[in-house]
This record gives sequence, C-alpha cells and structure tokens, in this order.
Amino acid sequence: MSNLTYNMMIAQILIIFFLCIINKSIYTFLESYDFSGKTIIPFTVHGGSGFAGTIQTIAELEPDATVVEEGLSISRNSVSDAQSDVTDWLENLNI
Repeated sequence: MSNLTYNMMIAQILIIFFLCIINKSIYTFLESYDFSGKTIIPFTVHGGSGFAGTIQTIAELEPDATVVEEGLSISRNSVSDAQSDVTDWLENLNI
C-alpha cells in the first residue's frame, strides 16, 4: 500500500479504536497524523499499570480530536475472562 493510499485511508476513519501500548512509538504515531474531528477510543491490556496517564497524553497530542476518557483497561491476567467486559464496554459506547 502506498503512503498516499494509507494516508487517505487514515484521514477517512471517523472513529479510531486505539490500543494503548505505553511506549514512545505510539506518541510518534499520534504526532505524525492529524486526527482532528475524529473520535479516539483507547483500550489496553496491561501488566499492572493500566493506562498510566496515556489517555491524557493522547488528548494533549490530539487536542482537536474527541478522546473517550472511559477507555477499556484489562489486566493481562484477566484476558481469558474479559469477553463480557469487552462486549459491555462496546455496547455502552453507543457507536
């Protein structure tokens, strides 16, 4: 896929589910694209730190996007039992 095609595809996404991996590559990604007018819905599977301030950082890096503050955070120890949590969370998003 060419960069132009990829950029056009990214520009047309209205709602973005954003897997939050706490590392600098995510921040670089956010700094590289303009998500103005888009809705970013963060979720993460973690080893104990949850979002660790990532939702606030996303909001700072994308001030013209809507960042859902009620992201889904699942401990790596609970993944196998999380299906109902994910389903309930998605239903409550009303998208």
